[in-house]
Amino acid sequence: MSRSLLIELHDRLTGDRRLERHELPVDIGKEPPSEHGIVLDAKYKTISRHHGTLSDENGRLIYRDCSSNGTLIGDTRLKGGRREVSSRDIIRIENYNLRIAEQKVVLIRQTLLDLHEIGESRMSQETSLVLRMTDHGPRLFAPEDQQREQSEDPQAPDEAETADAPDDRALAGFALDDGKLIIRVHDQTLVETFRINGADVHVNEASASLFDVVELAGQRFEYLEPGHHKIVCGNPSCHLLNDPPFTQNCKWCGHDLVASGSISRLVG
Repeated sequence: MSRSLLIELHDRLTGDRRLERHELPVDIGKEPPSEHGIVLDAKYKTISRHHGTLSDENGRLIYRDCSSNGTLIGDTRLKGGRREVSSRDIIRIENYNLRIAEQKVVLIRQTLLDLHEIGESRMSQETSLVLRMTDHGPRLFAPEDQQREQSEDPQAPDEAETADAPDDRALAGFALDDGKLIIRVHDQTLVETFRINGADVHVNEASASLFDVVELAGQRFEYLEPGHHKIVCGNPSCHLLNDPPFTQNCKWCGHDLVASGSISRLVG
């Protein structure tokens, strides 16, 4: 699977900023040779038609300068050479600053409505998740998991399949967009089960904010960020997330967190 990057471009002269997502390798310049390259404004005289290329080499992000005038990375001028870069580096091409937008990793924790643990999945802006029906109920899968399943020999006997192998019916999709969790319900019959923080959604697409709880198809999905400590209200009609400490009432339903048997949720 090819790697993609979210790249921020800042024109220091005009103040214009934009974010672009590109598959690697990606060429950069006034007239980049690849069809889907990063196009920089032709009015800047020292930018070459093909100024540079970002590529993935065994998991390392490499910038190669292809220009006549060079590229400034941090305080170092690169001309005709290669250098490993990361989200900490600013790539300067005349009046442009290029920066790799850091990919924030979030956690989707899946439980039953009674808080019985199902599992958890990590995702970033580059990834998505699909909710599919399995022999054990709805489960989240990354697209590459489904691709591996489909790439197996179609003549393979049924007994070779795992108990959790998804069928062909996608119930919903989960994706990140600028910090929001976007949930798209594909199975229209499930819209009536779609809730965010206890409120009915009534449509087949909606967004959730960090630390919201999504209910769908008889499951709970907690939208979490690693490194945070949350408390799950023990009231069976609530089960929403609160900030510590326990010595307070639930901000959603008003129940005493200790008395209702709340759960401490430390996100790793």
